[in-house]
Amino acid sequence: MTGMWRRTVYGLGLAGALAVAGCGDDDPPPADPMLGGRVGDNCTIYLRRDALGMAGPSPSSPLTGNHNGADTAVSGKLVRVNAEWVVIVDGGRERTIPKSVILVIELSAK
Repeated sequence: MTGMWRRTVYGLGLAGALAVAGCGDDDPPPADPMLGGRVGDNCTIYLRRDALGMAGPSPSSPLTGNHNGADTAVSGKLVRVNAEWVVIVDGGRERTIPKSVILVIELSAK
């Protein structure tokens, strides 16, 4: 009976330690070294056409603001950047854009 009691106590201790440690990663994604220094600058973000549901045989320039009447770019002030997201503000609206859908980010030269 002592062996079973000991295993139960050890099992509960291990379960408690795992519960305290948690499974999630609470650390925010790291900063973006290329865009981090450009926070506060105005920018235009051109979105991948396939991410907008426009993948097809009709060609379009990567720097066109619309394609077949649909917007393919957003503009605003760059306010936050990390490894996964870009956040811009335009006219009081904050837009969070995943980097996986970005084709080009256009910034004025410094």
